[in-house]
Amino acid sequence: DLDSSQASGEFARVFQPCPTGGPYPHSVWFDTRTLSDGVHTIQVCAQDYGQYVGLYGSGGQSCDQHTIRTDNSAPGAPSGLFVNSANPRRYMGHFAAQFSLPPNQGSPIAAVHYNVIDAAGDVVTPTQTVTGTDPTAVPNIEGPKRAGNYRLQVWLEDSVGFTGPVARASASRKAQKSSRSGNASPARARSE
Repeated sequence: DLDSSQASGEFARVFQPCPTGGPYPHSVWFDTRTLSDGVHTIQVCAQDYGQYVGLYGSGGQSCDQHTIRTDNSAPGAPSGLFVNSANPRRYMGHFAAQFSLPPNQGSPIAAVHYNVIDAAGDVVTPTQTVTGTDPTAVPNIEGPKRAGNYRLQVWLEDSVGFTGPVARASASRKAQKSSRSGNASPARARSE
């Protein structure tokens, strides 16, 4: 209950102490879907009654500012996907893959998903997942036991859980001629 007089100004007639023991957290829901992916600054301000009326020159607000990162979109497909084999002269059931990460202003890549399909597009090696922060390779992929016309499919998942489109590269093994020194270089199959 407030009152005022010409001589004293504004004063309270009924007092109630402020609660003690804080902090007193409050939640505010903020929709980040309208923001672009990347780094933003968010500022939250509060004002008590004393600040509102300017008691003792305390006008204004108390503000707290933080940096936030938003991610509203899925990552792109991995680029430059290629398959490596330790022995290009014969089909091996194990091989590796390397790729580059797409530009991603949102959250880091947290997982790489992959499977192997045949010429008809049927999955012949079930989907597997490799986790890590911004991985650019899958070092050990188990493919079908028999040689054939296969393709490796790779897609990325960011740390928010968004998954991106698939990149494909041939995982077929064909014999390659050795170099003049007699050493064969690892086979590399580029992405499609």
